[in-house]
Amino acid sequence: MEKYTRERLDGLSIHNLRELARDFGVQSPTSKRKEILISLILEIQDGVREKCYNVNKKGRPVKNGFASGSVIPSDFNEKELQDFNYDYDTQRFVGLINASNLDLEGSVGTVHSGIVDIHNNGFGILRTKTLLPNNNDCYIQSNLIYKYNLKQGDELECRTKVLRLGEPSRVVDILKINNVSVEKWGNITRFEDLPYNLSNETINLKLGVDYGSNKLGVKLGGRNILVLNKTNNNLINLDCFKNAFNNSENIFVNFMSMPEEHANQNVINIPFNVKRDFAIIGLKLALDFAKRKVESGKSVVIILNKFNEYIKLLNDYYNGVVGSTNLNVNTLQDVKEMLLSAKFVNNNTNLTFVGVLNDDNSKLIQTIIEELKMFVNLIK
Repeated sequence: MEKYTRERLDGLSIHNLRELARDFGVQSPTSKRKEILISLILEIQDGVREKCYNVNKKGRPVKNGFASGSVIPSDFNEKELQDFNYDYDTQRFVGLINASNLDLEGSVGTVHSGIVDIHNNGFGILRTKTLLPNNNDCYIQSNLIYKYNLKQGDELECRTKVLRLGEPSRVVDILKINNVSVEKWGNITRFEDLPYNLSNETINLKLGVDYGSNKLGVKLGGRNILVLNKTNNNLINLDCFKNAFNNSENIFVNFMSMPEEHANQNVINIPFNVKRDFAIIGLKLALDFAKRKVESGKSVVIILNKFNEYIKLLNDYYNGVVGSTNLNVNTLQDVKEMLLSAKFVNNNTNLTFVGVLNDDNSKLIQTIIEELKMFVNLIK
């Protein structure tokens, strides 16, 4: 067969390149981008990669065949992956992993950990600890979701593998769920089924030395909104909550964060320049992540810094106008649902929500404070 160079292949039309790829033994060339087809042809030509073994009567690869040696889950759903790949090109996902330098056939997979984000179509996405969509997202087929009764926010340790060039990694084996081995993973009481009890316990939160001796009472397992002013606006930080809630696991979400704030690895940073849809996904996933920890019998405090920025983001989304000051009823409903996630089971098992409203005298924030004052523990 004639030897091709990258420059010559790059000069071919996509139609001719796909025909050539079929002759070389590349499976499903119509589903691949031009640069990937070129890399595959050159690798097969140089003997780095084998031809697809699954061929039709004409000697060409069957379009849906997998590369030789690929480990395919027993009940792999091809249609499901197509939906995943389609969504990967929309705003919900960032892009596909570049797998051109990976050993697709020989690798047994890499151990990967992350948080489960379940798609509306039933399959899942394994997010990294940043909780935001990125190029390292992994595909979780729906049968694994059903088999282990996975929920949004579950923490997984699993084995992932790239089965096709240019596509995201897929979870092929789950090792641990919420730090429990799959052999010991059984029926647990989910957060929604945990009993809701009244709590009278208040934790005193002191905002730094400059705030004097005044202490702010945060209700354990309650819905708390902390309203900061010019005096204490810069005194809120993770250490304030660590000192107050030293018997709880703190999840600090820094909404609309600046680049200089990203050095702290104990904080979930949602940057100011992230897409609106991504910011909402990350924040809701952080809340589900906290619920899963409570299911394990932990006391968890989730602190949402710059809660006012999240309210503005939601309101702009529902009103379709940036900077809208009129409170949309859907915005209020979403905020209430988030606050209702707080739950007190007992002193050792609870979820405390603290939304921090930074110094903000806008009409929208003042309106929502008025709407929520009888619904939450308002701390000023």
